[in-house]
Amino acid sequence: MRTLTTLALLLPLLGCKDNSDDTGCNVIWFEDGDGDGVGSEDVTSTACAQPEGYVAETGDCDDADPTTYPGAAEACDQADNDCNGEVDDGVTGTQYADADGDGFGDPDSSIEGCGASGYVGNADDCDDTAEAVNPDAEEICDGVDNDCDGTPDGADATDAQDWYADLDGDGFGDPENVARACAAPSGYTADDTDCNDAYDLQHPGAAEVCNDGVVNDCDGSEADARAQCVLQAAIDLSDANAKRLGERRDHEAGGAMAGAGDADGDGLDDMLIGAAGHDGAGLRTGAAYLVLDGRATGDLSDAAARMLGEASDDEAGAAVSGAPDVLGDGAPAFLVGAPGESTVADGAGAVYLVSGTTRGDLSLSSSTAAKLTGWAAGDQLGRAVVGVDDLTGDGLADLVLGAPGNDDNGSDAGAVYVFSGPQSGEVNVRDADIKMTGATSNQLAGWALDRAGDFNGDGTPDLIVGAYQAFGGANRSGAAAVIAGPLSASFSISDAQALLLGQNGDDYAGWSVAGLGDTDGDGLDDVLVGAPRVGNGNNGAVYLVLGGSSGTIFLNNADAKFDGERRDDLAGTAVVGPGDVDVDGNADLMIGAPGSSSTGRAYLFLGPVSGTVDVTEADSILTGESADDSAGATLGAPGDLDGDGAMDLLIGAIGDDDGGDEAGAVYVVLGPGI
Repeated sequence: MRTLTTLALLLPLLGCKDNSDDTGCNVIWFEDGDGDGVGSEDVTSTACAQPEGYVAETGDCDDADPTTYPGAAEACDQADNDCNGEVDDGVTGTQYADADGDGFGDPDSSIEGCGASGYVGNADDCDDTAEAVNPDAEEICDGVDNDCDGTPDGADATDAQDWYADLDGDGFGDPENVARACAAPSGYTADDTDCNDAYDLQHPGAAEVCNDGVVNDCDGSEADARAQCVLQAAIDLSDANAKRLGERRDHEAGGAMAGAGDADGDGLDDMLIGAAGHDGAGLRTGAAYLVLDGRATGDLSDAAARMLGEASDDEAGAAVSGAPDVLGDGAPAFLVGAPGESTVADGAGAVYLVSGTTRGDLSLSSSTAAKLTGWAAGDQLGRAVVGVDDLTGDGLADLVLGAPGNDDNGSDAGAVYVFSGPQSGEVNVRDADIKMTGATSNQLAGWALDRAGDFNGDGTPDLIVGAYQAFGGANRSGAAAVIAGPLSASFSISDAQALLLGQNGDDYAGWSVAGLGDTDGDGLDDVLVGAPRVGNGNNGAVYLVLGGSSGTIFLNNADAKFDGERRDDLAGTAVVGPGDVDVDGNADLMIGAPGSSSTGRAYLFLGPVSGTVDVTEADSILTGESADDSAGATLGAPGDLDGDGAMDLLIGAIGDDDGGDEAGAVYVVLGPGI
């Protein structure tokens, strides 16, 4: 840039009488549009002080080019760089042929000199035969490098388009992963509607794949997806999602099953499996297993924890239950019943309280948080167990234990014990907080237990107790009692909120019981009572009683009855409330009939249900694999094993021989999740 002379710098000052304003000033300033320090005389301003963008010197012959002004170096560029009126005067250099006349030269055709016709001072053309190809040209999608940037049809082509990555190869692109090009790059597509480019089965219009955890159709709703995912009407248990086998013959794995809560904190529910016939320290010492991945098939020897009975005939694992975090260690607790345990007296029984943090092999003789022992010979404490959030209203989780052989209120009247809060060491049932006894001899109260939810709508948990030999309408017609919390004193089960009585002799109502949740949407939780010997041929039956019922109710007047299909089916040997399997807002129910079809069956009904129903009308019928498997002899409610929001199912087959003669097995059937 030209250096201004001292005189030029002083000129603005000479024209002003003072600096206070422009009065009397006649200094002319020239606009400097290109900032080279020399202005154009075409645009001027008269002022005392120098305006912004103006200079005192004029003479710029091209005020749009900062390389052109008086005194600038002349270049061989067909321009008057120094504004002396001559073009390229005194300049020599290399000139390049511009055959196509586009102002850009051919680097392969040059001469020395300046100003030769048909030559230019640059070598920037990449095709000197095409006027439309040069660095100033617009790139277009025609297979030619129009703008000479080295890339034909580059991303800057005016007619290029956006392409979207299709990493999963489903033909649908990721709208967040864009490449601009004339043609689709490898792995890209013109579509931009994929909602998950990491999963090829999830895209617009995709068919729903059940139990994969996503709505596969990007344009669909969860409700649409769930409508497509329903359990089949007939399911052979050979097609179950998973199967767990007993370790060896006669273990009878699956004789008891329960949800364990989320024992490992992975957000998925886990499960407990009992095998009362397990041989460890002796014959039928029993075992209970913690299984963390309910979706995996395998032998129970690889369970996350094996809780092993103490002595022969203890039958540990005859009953199992998850419980709230009663120990305060941040994990759910486990209850393991051993009704044959004989430390206090022969067959007095015991229940072990085990931390949910337990892993590996654990001898129940030494490493449990507490051992709760029966009082007298034949009590069979631990034949049934259940953990309840707070049955006593003291803010602490409770442990509920059945002792159907207890004689305190008559021979085999039975009893149920409630322990509130954490327990440690060896504790006898005489120290229980609450005791409920059978009303008369031979009731076997406590043979079956389950949480009853909030049956009476008072906001506190309730309990259901089975006493299958109770005298209801006849000898051994059986009974079940709904016990309303909160409990504050010991009492007889005849004082229950609702006493549900079998109708006919040897019905065995109360052999199995279950809390269901709310099957009919009225806000009250309902219960289920199994009576496996109903009918002249032991067809069996199951009764549904809706929440809010009270007083003495003969089960023939129940809100719904489910009749076994045929002779010796023993429908109602097991019942369970798995929760909401089809995610419709209503609780569902499942009935076990181990004698059905020689293999055994389980029947799933989706709530609500009312009236008298044959089990063959079930929404899904699940049939055992082989003769004498006794599938459905036990059932379990594990919760949500795969995290899809649909509750899952456990079906026990204690006669299954895959792991050895009567080693037993547990089938996992996942709820119809999206």
